[in-house]
Order: sequence, then structure tokens, then C-alpha cells
Amino acid sequence: MPRKSIYELYEFLPKTNCGECGMSCMAFAGHLLARDVRPGDCPLLDEPEHEDKKRRLVEILGGVDKEQRRADFDPQGESDEGRNQIGPAFEGELVFGG
Repeated sequence: MPRKSIYELYEFLPKTNCGECGMSCMAFAGHLLARDVRPGDCPLLDEPEHEDKKRRLVEILGGVDKEQRRADFDPQGESDEGRNQIGPAFEGELVFGG
């Protein structure tokens, strides 16, 4: 199966950048690719005029709308409550250059 790209997924998003999901459509496509969100996490995809796009995204992603997001899966049995659902919090100092 060919690898999916962020641009392939973006083509099936509303492209309104409304922010109802908390991000731009391009960022949402990246999080879809990483399995951090599901197509159903975009409120506009639940509207009747976008149902074909949502269905196509679910097909491309292999039914990810029915599965748990990667951020919801906790193999150690620890709670993610209070943590950033996209990834762990960064603690430390960023240094750029030399």
C-alpha cells in the first residue's frame, strides 16, 4: 500500500481553517497522518455537505474514525489526564546554533 501524505489527507478536509478543531486544516491533516486525531474530530466533516470527504478520509486511513486515537492509547496503563494529548510536555532549555 502506498504511503499516505499530509497533502493527500488535506485534499479531503474543508480547507476553511475555521479553527473549530483547535488548528488549521493543514495542521489537522498532519495530526490525522500521525493518528493523533480522527476525521470525526473536525466538526465541519460532520456536516452533510462534507460527508463524502469524511467517508473518503476514513477509507484512506483504514477506518481510523472508529478506532482510538494514538494519544488515547496508554500501554503503561497511566492516565494522560492533565497531559498534552499531542505529545509529552517539553521540560528543559532549547538551544539553537552553536
